[in-house]
Amino acid sequence: MLGMSQEELAKASKVGRASIDRLERGMARTIRVTDAVQKALEAKGVRFIAASEDSAGGLLLPKDEEKPSTSNPTKSI
Repeated sequence: MLGMSQEELAKASKVGRASIDRLERGMARTIRVTDAVQKALEAKGVRFIAASEDSAGGLLLPKDEEKPSTSNPTKSI
């Protein structure tokens, strides 16, 4: 949703790409990996919402104008 590849997320979170792959597939993961990935995503503007008795929790993505651009950076407005 942010336009990041597994390699980019791995680099940003300082974990291996294989760890990102396992995390995406819901396989075994460690708190160290999930915490590192969460911090990297928060640095990109993602907000994590804790579960409560009224909600299962989730996340909020940054507004479109706050997301990193994956399009041509020389595009004029």
